[in-house]
Amino acid sequence: FTELYSVGPGDDLSAADLDKDGLLDIVIPNHSSKPPPSWTPYEYSYIYYGEGNRGFRLDSVRARGAWGSSIADVNRDGWLDIAFAGSQSLLYYGSRNGFAPPQVIPMRFTSSVMLADFDANGLCDLALGRPLVTMVLLKVFYQKGRFWDEGQLDPKGGPDAGVTKDLGNPATRRDEAWYISEPIAVTASEDSVAYLDEFSVDFYTTWQGDAELDEGDVTAWAAASPYPEGGNWGDWIRLEGDGPYPVAGKAFRYKLCFKTG
Repeated sequence: FTELYSVGPGDDLSAADLDKDGLLDIVIPNHSSKPPPSWTPYEYSYIYYGEGNRGFRLDSVRARGAWGSSIADVNRDGWLDIAFAGSQSLLYYGSRNGFAPPQVIPMRFTSSVMLADFDANGLCDLALGRPLVTMVLLKVFYQKGRFWDEGQLDPKGGPDAGVTKDLGNPATRRDEAWYISEPIAVTASEDSVAYLDEFSVDFYTTWQGDAELDEGDVTAWAAASPYPEGGNWGDWIRLEGDGPYPVAGKAFRYKLCFKTG
């Protein structure tokens, strides 16, 4: 195993390819007041950049009293950004040249943070929670272009810490993802078959830190079977241009390829 040195009671760990070199990097919210090797409390959190062969390069960002982190491409520029929860709530925007000075989010003493599209408008929002019962416990900052709309929630208790990871495992992501449908019965008649005349794809994506898909990122295939109960399926036919397509049978199924890289 590889041992990565950390200081203080950080309660979170995030992994993503921050510098787009194909290797996972690790973000550790932490308590240290100076960049390494000083390691005195409360100011800096750490980024271990993966270098292959189980090696890592240590860097740091200033994130005062950080307890939690979340990673996503907030401004959709193709570079991942990091949000920190802590004494100050901060948002670091990534770029080819590293991280710019952070944006301060107006909610202090937070313990957990999540970047996600909460209102399904295609833009990444920011949720922050804190355990202090004498203050607002949970806020969602909704992204509206260059601005944030603030929404307040009032749970009975605040989070001490949070699991703030994007859905899916970034270590197993590839440049494309596939979906294959279940068989779809298209005719109940013993004496007839159905032909595929038209096909269209409408899709809705929940933002998870990757660039938004458009129609050019999705390709489709279809196959048909005269006897689907016997598993007798024809070849996959790519659906390009206008129909009709050379697909006919008593049942259809389709598969979609999403370009994610």
